[in-house]
Amino acid sequence: MELSPDMSAKLPANFSAEQERIWQNCQDKLVALVPGAQHVVATKSGHYIQATEPDLVIAAVRQVVEADRQWSSLRIVAS
Repeated sequence: MELSPDMSAKLPANFSAEQERIWQNCQDKLVALVPGAQHVVATKSGHYIQATEPDLVIAAVRQVVEADRQWSSLRIVAS
């Protein structure tokens, strides 16, 4: 959401930095809920990461698939 200049002028000077800090903190807490999860940040992208950093997306998807395969094989052995 884009704020009007009037609204932006009413915000504290450190608003954007504080908002980013809170967002990162929330993301870290979310990752901590899943054992072995990684928080990957696409630093060279905007909203369409798959278009600007396709190799990063492919690598992340492969990691998830491989982790699921390993977990699935552990469940089969443990059954």
